[in-house]
Amino acid sequence: MNSSKNIDHYTEVTNQIIIALENNTKPWIKPWCGGVLTPQKRYNGDSYQGVNTLILWGEASKKQHNSSFWMTFKQAKLLGGNVKKGEKSTSVFYSGVIKNKKDEEKPTKQDLTEKENYRKFMKSYSVFNASQIDNLSDEYYIKPEEENQNKELKKLPELEAFIAKTKAKIKHDAGNAYYREKEDYIQMPKMQLFKSVNAYYATLCHELTHWTKHKTRLDRDLGGKRFGDNGYAMEELVAELGAAFLSVGFGIVPDVRDDHVPYIANWLEVLKSDKKAIFTAASLAQKAANYLLGKE
Repeated sequence: MNSSKNIDHYTEVTNQIIIALENNTKPWIKPWCGGVLTPQKRYNGDSYQGVNTLILWGEASKKQHNSSFWMTFKQAKLLGGNVKKGEKSTSVFYSGVIKNKKDEEKPTKQDLTEKENYRKFMKSYSVFNASQIDNLSDEYYIKPEEENQNKELKKLPELEAFIAKTKAKIKHDAGNAYYREKEDYIQMPKMQLFKSVNAYYATLCHELTHWTKHKTRLDRDLGGKRFGDNGYAMEELVAELGAAFLSVGFGIVPDVRDDHVPYIANWLEVLKSDKKAIFTAASLAQKAANYLLGKE
């Protein structure tokens, strides 16, 4: 796929996010049916990651899809399903690197250090939500609210175990939530100061994502020096998305934090100036979530 088509993909997805933010809606905060946050899954149950998660959350919300499963036309047919007449597909993306050769064989480590020997690519393919398809087995039509019934109550002990496993230093002796990189600790208000248990854990997931940027962990430096600059805004966007990705696995329904409203204007500025920014932020956020979950 040539670079101009890649740019079109970046622009298409970024514009969707920009429209939502201009309407004061964070598409990763409440982009699910019935108020339940769920992973968006392939036909085989594997979860989508990174920017594809954002895309599918947005489509599920906009079109009121009530299933978490997505599949191609061919996959639906192999499962005995039929895409309903008139239904429109959604584009999701994958990327990689290939050699600058006709056979496009997988590049070696040496090739990757010599940039002239390889090129990056991004391709798209079309998927349909299970609610757009007839005659699938019942498992594909489970509604998110049925799948996650009482999940919050069951997941609290798992959340505590997850937090302990990170070995992050967390203090509960002030009224604000933040990560102090120099001293390498997270500051959280006490749980009873939050309006819900969900709000507490969602906020902690946000700060844990910031915690991963330390040089001894993922060494993520986006160049932010002060509130409002692009690097600062990008790091906050990474933390927002990281918290959302973590919330998926633990059944947390995050609230809109009043103290994050000012960030929307900063994010809009970044997204309008760089059409790849949301892809970069989503990729870094997924990497942070995977690190915290022990997948890296």
